[in-house]
Amino acid sequence: MDNNKPIDIVITWVDGNDPEHRRRRGNWSECQIRHEDIDGDTRFASVGEIAYCIASINRFAPFIRKIFIITDHQNPGINPENEGRVTSPDSPWPLSSFLAEHFERPIPMEIVDHTTIFKGYETYLPTFNCNSIETMFWQVPGLSERFIYFNDDVILIKETTPETFFEGDKAVAYGYWHPKWTAALLRTLRPKKQGHKEATFRDFMLNASDLVGTERNFFHLVHTPHPLLKSVLTEYFSTHPEAVIRNIKDKFRSPVQFNPQTVFQELAIPAGKAVIRSADGLTFYLKPKADPAYMASSISRCEAMPDAVFLCMNSLDQAAEKDRDLLLRWLAGRLGLNRTYKDRTMNIAIIHDGFPGGGAERISADIAEYLAGFPGNHYKVFVYCKHWKKEKMTARMHETMTIRTCLHSLLGRYRDVLNYIRKDKIDIILQSSNYLHGIRSIQKKTGVRVIFANHGKPFWQQYTLTVNMARRHPFLWKHWLEKRYIEKGEAYRKAVKKTRKWYDRCDIYTVLCEAYKTETAAGLGIDLEKSHIRAIENSEKPVKEICWKKEKIILYSGRIVYDIKRIDRLLRIWKRIQHELPDWKMMFVGDGPGMKMCRNIVATEQLERVSFEGFHTDLTPYYRKASIVCLTSESEGWPLSMTEAQAHGCIPVAFDCCSGIREVISEDRSCGFLVPPFDEEAYARTLLQIIRMPEEQQMNVRKAAVLRRLEYTPDVIYRKWKDLFDELY
Repeated sequence: MDNNKPIDIVITWVDGNDPEHRRRRGNWSECQIRHEDIDGDTRFASVGEIAYCIASINRFAPFIRKIFIITDHQNPGINPENEGRVTSPDSPWPLSSFLAEHFERPIPMEIVDHTTIFKGYETYLPTFNCNSIETMFWQVPGLSERFIYFNDDVILIKETTPETFFEGDKAVAYGYWHPKWTAALLRTLRPKKQGHKEATFRDFMLNASDLVGTERNFFHLVHTPHPLLKSVLTEYFSTHPEAVIRNIKDKFRSPVQFNPQTVFQELAIPAGKAVIRSADGLTFYLKPKADPAYMASSISRCEAMPDAVFLCMNSLDQAAEKDRDLLLRWLAGRLGLNRTYKDRTMNIAIIHDGFPGGGAERISADIAEYLAGFPGNHYKVFVYCKHWKKEKMTARMHETMTIRTCLHSLLGRYRDVLNYIRKDKIDIILQSSNYLHGIRSIQKKTGVRVIFANHGKPFWQQYTLTVNMARRHPFLWKHWLEKRYIEKGEAYRKAVKKTRKWYDRCDIYTVLCEAYKTETAAGLGIDLEKSHIRAIENSEKPVKEICWKKEKIILYSGRIVYDIKRIDRLLRIWKRIQHELPDWKMMFVGDGPGMKMCRNIVATEQLERVSFEGFHTDLTPYYRKASIVCLTSESEGWPLSMTEAQAHGCIPVAFDCCSGIREVISEDRSCGFLVPPFDEEAYARTLLQIIRMPEEQQMNVRKAAVLRRLEYTPDVIYRKWKDLFDELY
């Protein structure tokens, strides 16, 4: 008996948690009646079973030549280079590195997309139907004559040999002949669920038997891997295109479909190309149940079966978390693995130009601190930046994140980030409003998932574009470019184009409030419901001891920059009111390139009682004293100086220049004050109005501001970030 000929394995796999897959599946499921047994989420759920499936093949079937994984524009974490031949556990591809950690030379793997196996039948894509996909196995390029079909939830738990699956050129058919009339009777008597009769595995086998023309019995498969011969499938399906179309035309499972493996068995057995073998004692079938003792007792029963070779873990996503953990740890031990899959730290890299810095950098530090609070060191945060301001780092920052600096040039930064991702085994990149050039190449080379966090308002780039153009080309700006960029909308169109590039090159695009989601989708011309835009607000920590006795101080806190923050406006506003408020003073806390300009304005305009306090990591002493906190920015996303002010019981005042500010400061003036955009006279009147308000009325605003911030505590907001990271991991 010659069993030296190559044997391959085909595995079908889908990540039903993938937002894009869920969106496409949802679009098609709306076109037909929705039933849980047809297109329910559990049929597409993935909790890492494929890692154990492939690990078991490497452990107990090392004679396999190659593993083909059939997917729909997805990758379960396999290095696409060199067909998955990974020899270093430092690989950034999680599944490849997991296998390389445990096997010296893992069996080569290759991703085969649906578009490849549906060649000639592309009009029937996309499909979310296992029967359809299995019908097209004969079109997998490079597949050996002898191959074995594995569902990703079928695991080998004992040593196998080629003879386990093939007797020479004959495939082993695990199953038995079953009378057709009893199956047909059961189908007739089966009660309806949700108004229809469920399409069962037995129905598909019965349909296959009818298709082939077997009269009295049909071959009943069991839950094992299925050895198959490519030539038998090719000969039948290439000459029966009507059967192919019948089985692939429905997007989801249909009662009229047939099981392709049964077609093979009923053709191969009479032709002497397959031999029947009983699976009694060889297979253990496990499906989660509500009984808290079920999983432990099932494992014990499986251990008591000395000849058990195959384990089928059906609907593992529906198991209780502790039961799933128990099973996977038992499997890890059975397969000789030193850990469970994805039992390692999730590594997250956050990209900044400089760190620490303004509001976006504070959010990154807060995310790292929040994730560090989870037991087991499950999350590790890195910051990749061009400028590391060591003197501004707090002790907590040093404890919760690792800083790596990059070269300033585009090419140098790209190379540095790529090398760091590989070295640090990064799973997820979080870009904070600054586009990393070469991100698409980095994704392709490392498989890293990408989140782009827009910390500004939608299409904020239009303002910086106009400022930069006016500064670089003052003459052209005055006589031509200003009209083109502002009146004719060139700046807005360029901002939309930039945003679209960022959106297209990330897995998730986050904005700062629900209104920004709508504005972003409208500007990009995309369907909000089908987009990958998420809203995550900025958080604010509750202040334990609020100082309600405020001093006569108007405060600005933040970066001292001209282009966006427009500190010059606030200085001009102070000039309007300084003589009416002789016992009040204006304080600026922060640093930046606009400091020299601000000092010049103070000197030129002879402003009184203005102080520049410089950069401080802890602003609490200033917020405790300040009565009013001001913002005069041209553009903001979600102004942290305003939320910090509210948390400390200060009264915030800002120009009503975006939805984010309206979300922070309610329009009814109950917890702050909004001023018509860039009306400096109205701003000055508002400050005087607040200062002249009765103390009781001021206190009501302060208390309302504090209560509003309690809706955005770190536990609420950073849980959203954690859930997002977990979803992408």
